[in-house]
Order: sequence, then structure tokens, then C-alpha cells
Amino acid sequence: MNALNSKRSFAENFTLFQLLIIPIGVAINYVGGNLAIMLKLPLFLDVIGTCFASLVGGPWIGAFTGILTNTMIGITQPMAFMSIHVQIVIALTVAGLVHFGMLSKIWKFALACLILVIFTLCASLPTQIFLLGGVTGSMTDIVTAAVVRAGLPMWAGVAATQFVSNIFDKSASLIIAFLIARSMSPRFLSKLKNGYIFMGMKKKGTTHVKASGTNGDK
Repeated sequence: MNALNSKRSFAENFTLFQLLIIPIGVAINYVGGNLAIMLKLPLFLDVIGTCFASLVGGPWIGAFTGILTNTMIGITQPMAFMSIHVQIVIALTVAGLVHFGMLSKIWKFALACLILVIFTLCASLPTQIFLLGGVTGSMTDIVTAAVVRAGLPMWAGVAATQFVSNIFDKSASLIIAFLIARSMSPRFLSKLKNGYIFMGMKKKGTTHVKASGTNGDK
């Protein structure tokens, strides 16, 4: 019986409304990433959609959003394939943060941003240092080079630069994704795995809401 319930729970992650979140998230990632490139920002902004999908659809929907995003980008930019695992880690982290009520208060939200930054760094640094030689393909490479010239080891320069960059990048991504989720109509939210969380926030008129609920406990 438990195995049957487990299968049903997994299948319920991929309802029609849940699946609709994936292309929306991919589009948001694509637009955000290209906007950062066009404006030559020292940020990536290519995980906003992954964060959004994870917030409202749960970890599986968020992970598939991230995987599909980097797979599509990888067709023209092969380096994107090397960071697919980072998208997955971000999706799992964000889904865990909303599940445990880490977005319910301002101080918790700030801590959630820090946790997301740390988990992202742990996932991305090995690839950046050992496979890419510290190169990320963004404006942050200029800062990394300057830090290394100042006397720090390459790995320390990459870590320091990416930590500062991710503080702004991942915090902004999570905030924007959160605002998008909060702006969705209750009618659509009710069809999504974590919709009850944001519906609760709308009812209370604040970000305070408990992490437990009826629709999400599957």
C-alpha cells in the first residue's frame, strides 16, 4: 500500500498543470540569462525560472526545468552542459527551502538566500576550478583575474568572486521567482504541488505561512 501511494505521489508531480510550469520556467531562464549578457551584468540571472518552477511545482518540476534549460543552451554553448548538475542542486535546494517554511519571514528569507548561495557554490566550484580553470564565461572572470593577480591562489579567487556574485545573483533570482509565484491567481495555484503555500500567503496578506498543508503533503 505504501509503495502504491509512493507511485501516486510521484505521478502527481507531473500533472498537466505541473508540466505547464516547465516551459514557462525555461523561457524565464532564457530571457534572464540573455538579458544579463546583453546588459553585460556581472550576474547570470539564468536560474530564475528554475527557482520559480521549484517554488510552485516542487523539486522534480524545478529539476527538469533546469535540465531542459541547459540542454537547449548547450546546443550553441557546450559549456552549459557542464552546469546541468548546478541547476538540479538549485532546484532541490529551493524546493526544500519553501517546504520547510524558509520563505515565511524576512529573516528566514535572507537565511534562505545564503543557504542557496552556499549550496550553489559547493556544486559549481569543482567544475569551474578543475574543468574550466576558473573561467565562467561571464564578467566575473575579470574580477577573478584581478583577485588572482593580487596574490590569492586561483581556487580562492574563484571562490571569493563567485560567492560575492552569487549573493546578488541567486538572491535576486529567488526574490524575483518568489514575487512571480505570489502574483499568480489562486485558481492556478490550486492546481500546483506547492500552490497551497502561496495561496495561504495571499489569504493572510503577508509572507508568513506554515510549511505544512493539505495539497503539498503527498
